[in-house]
Amino acid sequence: MIGARWLLPSSFAREEGMICYRRTDRNGVRNMNVVKTVWICLLSLALSAPAFANEGHQLLLSQTKAERATTLVGILQTSGKTCAEVSRSFLQGTDEHQAAYWNAECSGGETYVIQIPASSRTRVLECKIMAMIGVKCFTRFEN
Repeated sequence: MIGARWLLPSSFAREEGMICYRRTDRNGVRNMNVVKTVWICLLSLALSAPAFANEGHQLLLSQTKAERATTLVGILQTSGKTCAEVSRSFLQGTDEHQAAYWNAECSGGETYVIQIPASSRTRVLECKIMAMIGVKCFTRFEN
């Protein structure tokens, strides 16, 4: 089955035992024709879409207000920002790439936007920087 391997990340396919990862059965004989195998791979990809969701964002959504505040303090401190306690958090929205944008206000008055992409590093910017480009913190994105 030439070309179907790229339909799913190989680590995911191996872990889940996806048929599209295997080209042949254990005896080295093709066990399906190419068309049937491609359809199974496409169906598997469609059904496994939640596995590729933004896990960091999902974690924040599942947390209580206190847990979320602790997590956001950790993100801010890891990025070098000074924040002893998050007094307010706000989900600003998501973009077309499934990056989530959370706002955090620290007990000292500092405000930040935290971008949590689905597949790369989290970024932190001060809300005053975002205001310079016309984006207000603690305001939902317009669709």
